[in-house]
Amino acid sequence: SYFRQYQNKNHTFLAGGLGIKDYPLTNRFVSSVDIHLWKQPDKLGFTDDKAKFGGGIEWVGKYFFNTREKPRRKGISLDFGLTYKTAGFLPEEIRMQKHFGMRLGTSIALDESAKKRNIH
Repeated sequence: SYFRQYQNKNHTFLAGGLGIKDYPLTNRFVSSVDIHLWKQPDKLGFTDDKAKFGGGIEWVGKYFFNTREKPRRKGISLDFGLTYKTAGFLPEEIRMQKHFGMRLGTSIALDESAKKRNIH
């Protein structure tokens, strides 16, 4: 969870979020969900007085593969994510307008993070 404030010239706007990170669905597949809510200047302007409510939701699934050849690396995952957000600023998101997007990538789980996920 997090709590954040945005500020323009005359006003402060609040934001927050809540999430579940790397919840194990099987011993190889983990899932994360994050919900973001915010109030931001209506036109995202530095002098805007009027606020606008917005939010977003993100889901990421990770499938882990074994990598026993390298003892310090317990898993490499193939990651897939979906994001939906209303208009507004969301850290790590490149679009300011309303947006639905997909992500594809990989992650490397080092020893401690792999133990937490019970990956064999």
